[in-house]
Amino acid sequence: MILDAQPLDEGPAIPSLVGGGDNAGVVPVKLAGKLEELTHVPQCELLGEFGGFGWWLQGVLAVLSFSSLLIKRWKEKPRRPIKVFCFDTLKQITGSGVLHILNLIFASLLSSVSTEDSDPCEWYWLNIMVDTTLGVYVLHLLVEWTSNCWKLSGSNAFGYYGNPPAWRACLWQVLVWQIIVSTMKLLMVLVMVVGQRPLTWIAAALLNSLDDQPRTKLVVVMVLTPLTMNTFQYWITDNIIKRKPRASYEHRISEWPQGRETYHPVEAVGRDERISSTSQDICLEDKA
Repeated sequence: MILDAQPLDEGPAIPSLVGGGDNAGVVPVKLAGKLEELTHVPQCELLGEFGGFGWWLQGVLAVLSFSSLLIKRWKEKPRRPIKVFCFDTLKQITGSGVLHILNLIFASLLSSVSTEDSDPCEWYWLNIMVDTTLGVYVLHLLVEWTSNCWKLSGSNAFGYYGNPPAWRACLWQVLVWQIIVSTMKLLMVLVMVVGQRPLTWIAAALLNSLDDQPRTKLVVVMVLTPLTMNTFQYWITDNIIKRKPRASYEHRISEWPQGRETYHPVEAVGRDERISSTSQDICLEDKA
């Protein structure tokens, strides 16, 4: 016996994606949204919106980093006059500002043109590490070369601002220092471009575990690493840019009674040296 074919209950009609219709685009749009949610990985952003988390971190970093120079001055013997110390620190502040802006720019550029898979935070971290290690040595070489090439000695020596210290000499040295810092940065960028494969591999090996925690990664990249490395850099750079006292003065300082931290130019220089530029080296303040 042949049974009559019964029509199957097809249920509610499904909009055709091929034939069109009013609801033809609903499924693709929703599907695309779901796929975007599943594949989107939060990326570490260096600054983000003005006043955001990254901006606050920069403020904290600046305060803590330059506080280390106050500790250095407190520990150094003999101490520089406060005005000379402020002039030396001004060079570091302006140089760090220029360097920070260049680091942000180059981190974004290198992450966009790099053949390796990396984000701006990783490149910023690499900029910090290269600047505070190899870059410090290059700064030393550039200061020595500049001093020899431009004959910066005696009353024109790097770190000498006159007696008494004058703003004009300070601002001139600030300008020279910006040129030196910018030159160093360009050389370090060249090093990073040439060695981008091993450098990005190192950065990825150390930072990729924080990819799903962009704020934690931002703290590591923009606070913890710069605070540690910049403190090291500032202390070494301060020794590079400050005026070096003569060995004869250091010998006399070592012979002072224990606990004495200050002295007057008349005590340290002879009659023929009193009018020389080295008088700045020994005009030290009383302990605050």
